Formats: sequence, structure tokens, C-alpha cells
Amino acid sequence: MIDLRPLQAENGVHPDIVFYFQNFVEALCRGARSETFFLWTNSSAHLAKDFPRWRYPNVRYIHTDESNTLINLCTSFFRFPYLDDVVETEAMRQGLLPWTQKIDLSLFLAPCSAPVEKNGKKAFFVYDLLSVHFPEFLLSLKGSKKIDLSGLKKDLQESHLIFTPSVFNKNDIVRTFQVDESKISVVGGATAFPIHRIEDDEILQAVRTKYALPEKFFLYVGSAEKQKNLPLLLKAYSLHRSRNGHKSWDLVLAGDSRHQALYGERMGVYAVGAIENEDISALYSLAQAFVYPSLFEGFGVRVLESLSAGCPVIFSQFSSIPEIAQDVGIMVDPSSANAVFRAMQKIFSSPELQEHLRIDGIQRAQEEKFKWETVASIFMEKVYSLFEE
Repeated sequence: MIDLRPLQAENGVHPDIVFYFQNFVEALCRGARSETFFLWTNSSAHLAKDFPRWRYPNVRYIHTDESNTLINLCTSFFRFPYLDDVVETEAMRQGLLPWTQKIDLSLFLAPCSAPVEKNGKKAFFVYDLLSVHFPEFLLSLKGSKKIDLSGLKKDLQESHLIFTPSVFNKNDIVRTFQVDESKISVVGGATAFPIHRIEDDEILQAVRTKYALPEKFFLYVGSAEKQKNLPLLLKAYSLHRSRNGHKSWDLVLAGDSRHQALYGERMGVYAVGAIENEDISALYSLAQAFVYPSLFEGFGVRVLESLSAGCPVIFSQFSSIPEIAQDVGIMVDPSSANAVFRAMQKIFSSPELQEHLRIDGIQRAQEEKFKWETVASIFMEKVYSLFEE
């Protein structure tokens, strides 16, 4: 059983995590055709029309129409109802599960309270611990709630398996919640949708015109939240403009409508808001370099997107990002505006370096570990090993 409630819009999960978990679950269902997956949703309201409905023969959708608020309160305070039993009962009622069978494993996306029956097995997927280290960010999302840290610790310690995208996350989980590291598996990740380098001038010019992009620019794609470290990026960019004057490249901020109000009035800064999925590859392909001085990333999907499109990357040495971009970009101390500025100058002054990083970045992004099929395969190997013990 896989709990799909995090994919429901009212549950306040960050869009990057929704995209990751959605792709991960689909890869599981697509790849492990010999297994039956019960995908559970619950809501007293109708599911959104665009809610994923994968039509694989091994997928069974189970929907219950209880209040998620009530379920969350009961599971947090009373460790009841047992969520695997809820799904089993409904599956049996619908004739999708024989009365003599039980669900083998229940998978949940942290953070959530997830009691299961005494003999039931459960696994957790932990995208990152952003909600633990930056709770003020989580509370800014619609539908989000304060994290029950003691409950999360109990759930992770009780879990038979834990999956996470990066080694950084694994170490963070062990350090924060004193979890046995032997049951934590690093599965990696991939981009939410295919991204590639675009060389077609007609396509590139259409996207440049659509978003009123400058001729040459540094690029940032992401939110305006605290951990993204945008004030330091703007400070580094101001140093670039001071050094190079009218020859300076511009700075494009994309991915968040708040960029305009916060930074859009600065010289050389273009805040273009949200980018449509079909234009993302062209945006990265148009940029001279991608600058990402983030202080905390559980996976670093924006960096992988940039590498996939052959856009040179300047990236933070903190958290998980070096696991993706080590040796194929320029790593910087994100607490130093001068360090970021110097990296920007290196790329600005060297077309040869740009080309070298472009080629290396594409090669890195094409590695097997950055494919959803690999993520799903690692997951299933660990699950099979659990039942062989």
C-alpha cells in the first residue's frame, strides 16, 4: 500500500516533493509489474481532476472519504486507526483483496503519523528534513501544519525501511532522530519531467521573447524562501555589475511570483515568475550559467535540471548538492558573497570553461543513478531483501 494523500493539494506538501513522490510511485508501478500496488487516497472532498490516475494492470486505487484532519489527529494522539487496516478493509469491501490476505508493506511520505497493525510492515520516504530545520517555511504552505517531532521520531524508529534521495539526508536522519542507519537506503532521484539541451534557434528565440529574457544572463530557478539564500546571490551579482559595468550579464530569477516584488526593481535583474514546463529546457539552454547558493537541499533537483540542459552550474557546498554536481560545476561557500562573485567571474571571463562545464554537466545528468527506473529498482531490491530475512 502506498499513501498518496501527500499528492492531494489540500495537504500542504511542497510542489517539488509532490513531483518527486509522484514520479517515484509511477516508476514503481511501471517497473514492478509482478507486484500489486494499492494506492490510497482519502478526502471528504472530491479529488482534483488532474490527480494522477496511472492505468497499469497492477495498480488498484483505494479511496476513502473520511476527514484527513480527523485521521491525522487520531493517528497522532491515539496511534489509531491502523492505516493498513483502513486500506485493507476498503479493498476487501470492493473485492480487490481476498479476506484471507493482508497488505505486505505500507509506504508513507514523511512527515506523517502512520500507525500500522502489530504484524504490519511499514516504510517511510523522507525527501528531506526541511520541515524540521526550517519550520517557518513549512507553515507558509497552504494546508501545512506544525510537525510533531516526537511522533515523527517514533514512526521513523519503528519503520522497517526508510528511503531518501541523498547521503546528506541519510546522515541528517540518523543525527536528528537517532535512527538505525542500516535501514536507511539512498535511492537518488531524477528530474520531474525530461529536460535536455536545446540548440534550435527558433525555439530559443520564441522562449526568449515569451519571457522577455535578456541576451546573456545568469539564472536562478526556485522559490524565494529563506534557505534559498537569494539576498546573498543578489549581493554577489551587484559585485559582478560593479566589476564589469555595461558588459555585465543580467540576472534572471524564475520560479516564484514573489521575485518581482522582492528583487525585480534592481539594475540588471529580471524577475520572470513561473515558467511553463515545456519552456524549462529552453530557459536553461539560453542561460550562460545557473547560480544556486542554497543553504539546504534534500536532493537538489534544480541543479540536476540545469546539468541536463548543459547549463554551467555554480552550486553550494552545503547539504546534498555536491552529490549531484561535484566536479562538473563550480562549488562555492554559500555564506560568502565574494566566493559566489568569484565563481560568476570565472564563467563570465572564460567561454572555454563554459563549454567544458556544459559537456561535463550533460554527461553527469545522463548517468543511470539519475533515472526513475534506477530509483524504483533500488527500492524494490530493499523490499525484497526485507521479506527474505
